Amino acid sequence: MNIPFFTVPPNSRGQDVNIDLRPVPGPPANRRGPARADFPHSYRKDSGMRDSLRKYLAAATLLVLPIIAACGEDVMPPPPTGSIVGQVSIEGMGIDGVTVSLSNGASTATAGGGNYRFDTVDQGSYTVTISGFPADASFDATSAPASIGDTGGTVTVDFRGTYIRTAAIMGDGNGREHGPRRGHCQALWHGRR
Repeated sequence: MNIPFFTVPPNSRGQDVNIDLRPVPGPPANRRGPARADFPHSYRKDSGMRDSLRKYLAAATLLVLPIIAACGEDVMPPPPTGSIVGQVSIEGMGIDGVTVSLSNGASTATAGGGNYRFDTVDQGSYTVTISGFPADASFDATSAPASIGDTGGTVTVDFRGTYIRTAAIMGDGNGREHGPRRGHCQALWHGRR
């Protein structure tokens, strides 16, 4: 004959408790009231075991309720973010140490060949601005727009410049040039070649 048992969490003394589900002989069959399954006499006296079972069920309920509650809610995905990257170069050579700023207040300096990078930029439109470049350099624009779309992604904004070249012609204003050979102009270059 198989006797059904099941084990519940340890009682207050740290012992596993086996529950015997065999009916215990009860009052005579002619008793009044609804029929009920009677449990072993030892279980009915063990109030510590009942307290352990109640605590176990209460803890399980507290763990499961938030999960059930979250199932019905619409969870909003995080807003899309992207990156704004680029290079600041003068005549094809990347320039390190140039300050690059975003209109949201973030800023960084170029490094590793004039490269810069802004990560985790929220969706929206921004203005990228450069400053602190060499004084003898000229850029068509020192600011440019950049937009992070609703799918995120990477936007590239490069700044390309040239060096300013200046020249001077020496003379006294009377048609007489000064220099090693009479009648010739001598040009002096200032800046970089």
